[in-house]
Amino acid sequence: MLTDTRDILPQVYENVQHNAQLIESSGGSATVAELDWNDPDDEVLDQDYDWVFGSDVTYTEETLQPLAKLLRQMVLTNEQAVVKLAHMHRNKELDKAMREVFHDEGLMLRPVDVRTTGTTQYDDPLHVDEAIAFYRVSLDPALRAE
Repeated sequence: MLTDTRDILPQVYENVQHNAQLIESSGGSATVAELDWNDPDDEVLDQDYDWVFGSDVTYTEETLQPLAKLLRQMVLTNEQAVVKLAHMHRNKELDKAMREVFHDEGLMLRPVDVRTTGTTQYDDPLHVDEAIAFYRVSLDPALRAE
């Protein structure tokens, strides 16, 4: 299932249609649904997911709280699911806020990879604008007992 906000759904539908033959020939399927992080639809949340991916979804501090709450809910209801998040470094304040908000929601962010979008080599790719950090998102083990 591919989700996005209502205003972006037409592009998502178009991408699915454009790739329909590839998806089907690979034995896959794709459905599209609206997902409002502030008011998630139960029909979307009540699915069993093996994988949950978020890509370029951490772009402003205002979006972090609803995203963290949504991911916490998904982790709690889909314990078998692997949740991964691709986060582009935009500034240190946003990176810090993301870590704090996710921590406050009882989520752990474990970095699994870092890439840069540019061709320049960097000593520390986490501190350049082109850095994309890939995280595994999981519930803090101390909270699993709750």
